[in-house]
Amino acid sequence: MILVTLGTQKQDFSRLLKYIEESNIKDEIIVQAGYTKFESKKMKIFDFISYEKMEEYIKKADLIITHAGTGSVLTPLKYGKKVIVCSRLSKYGEHVDDHQQQLTEVLSEAGYVLELNENNKLDDLLKKIKTFKPQKYESNNDKFIENLKKEIDSFNKKNKSDIFFIIIVLMILCLGIATIIRKPKEMSLIENRNLAKFENFKLKDFLDGSFQDNLEDALSDQFIGGETIKKTMKKLQNSINALNAPRSVCENEYVSLGGSYYTFNCENYILIDLPVYDNFDNWYIKKRVNEFNSLNKKIDVYYYIINRGFNYNFKDNTITSNLKNFLKDNLVNYKGLDDLKVESFEKYKKFFYKTDHHWNALGSYEGYRDIANMFGFIPKKPKRFVTFEDTIFYGSEARNIAFYDIKEKFSAFEFEYNKHNEYVNGSLLQYGKYPSYFAGIYSNSPLNQYYMDFYGPDVGEVKYDYSNQNKDNLLILSSSFSNPINPLIASHFNKTYIVDLRHYENFIIDDYLKKNDINKVLFIMDYNFIKSSEFEIGE
Repeated sequence: MILVTLGTQKQDFSRLLKYIEESNIKDEIIVQAGYTKFESKKMKIFDFISYEKMEEYIKKADLIITHAGTGSVLTPLKYGKKVIVCSRLSKYGEHVDDHQQQLTEVLSEAGYVLELNENNKLDDLLKKIKTFKPQKYESNNDKFIENLKKEIDSFNKKNKSDIFFIIIVLMILCLGIATIIRKPKEMSLIENRNLAKFENFKLKDFLDGSFQDNLEDALSDQFIGGETIKKTMKKLQNSINALNAPRSVCENEYVSLGGSYYTFNCENYILIDLPVYDNFDNWYIKKRVNEFNSLNKKIDVYYYIINRGFNYNFKDNTITSNLKNFLKDNLVNYKGLDDLKVESFEKYKKFFYKTDHHWNALGSYEGYRDIANMFGFIPKKPKRFVTFEDTIFYGSEARNIAFYDIKEKFSAFEFEYNKHNEYVNGSLLQYGKYPSYFAGIYSNSPLNQYYMDFYGPDVGEVKYDYSNQNKDNLLILSSSFSNPINPLIASHFNKTYIVDLRHYENFIIDDYLKKNDINKVLFIMDYNFIKSSEFEIGE
């Protein structure tokens, strides 16, 4: 059996799983994937595994393939296991920096592990691992650390003198100590994100490796001078970014901004991923379709698809992942099916933010009108369109890659609603701050995540109650994409329940429908909704 561990970092590390998927491995493969979502017939994938079960798997495994988290590497070495290590790399958004690469190089050079990287193949390493005899892990931690320090010294002496190395180590040690004892920073102004903080020591967290992972993240985020270094590197990066490319290079072409982010046609829009070509012909999608068809037999169900940038190839304006047509061919007994028609890059720019993955006010209102047409009700007309002139909206895509050259103001439609009550996770609360925005009360900080602040954050359940017994009760199953149009749709029903399955534990749809006397169900989904196990409806 082969055990694969990806740790507890929230960044995606599907690159390693793709290496394994494309390999010729025939053995049983068990994966602890953490926050990485991946579908495979080849691997048995778990999000998280208890410490006891993980220890059991490690003892049983013939081989460990892991990311370069300290605990993830050292624990199997303690049991004398052969280990292949693949480092998370910052250039792919897999970590905030490349400290894992440094650890991997040291351990590989010292003969403890084999390194999997972009310049070799997993199948070649699997042949090599059969005769590989790793350096023995000493159970005495002090001795192992001493040996590891010697190897690090040896590794660095190749290019640096002993004195210079010692001075650098002492400087880093002093900065590290100062970093730990000073008051932690909350936010990175350069990256526009919350920073990792040092957590209190807990034996359980230490044993499962999450304490070490947090320590690495916190040291990286809180390191003294880190913001200055990031700011300098950002200025250098921006001076050579894709937006400054000559027209001959970027015209009608995708140009990388780093990782999986691109611009197209020299335009000031960030796209996540190149066009995805998918005919949805795999066992997991068939499983999801069976779930939908089972539900279709019990209640009136409607489906609305949000086509995103990576569902099209804008070079020739062709759709590369046609989810609507796939569902049309495979669903039965459904009441309605429609999609947001993007069709061209010009249409994409009209419907989506420049730096955020969500649809903008125009795109979401277009979706609402399509849904109104499916249900047969007349859509509400907006009272006015407002651009909040003193705002700078940096969306999720800009924050993910710390790319702030593209700026846009936040805008939204204002609507009038009849009297109703709103509940958030069962509590009587206003969902979203849009009333205060239109009253001129909001934060105009560039750190403000306007989409979530205005329309409402991701929560498990939101309920709108119009107390109109003559109308149906509706359940909307969606992600944060539905947030702008939830109140619009709800205004046409008696009670409307919006459930985000990522944040609602132990959801069983049959029980939920019966408990809340639901008459109709509406799925508002994008490509990731049907591909991810987070959105399974629990039949």
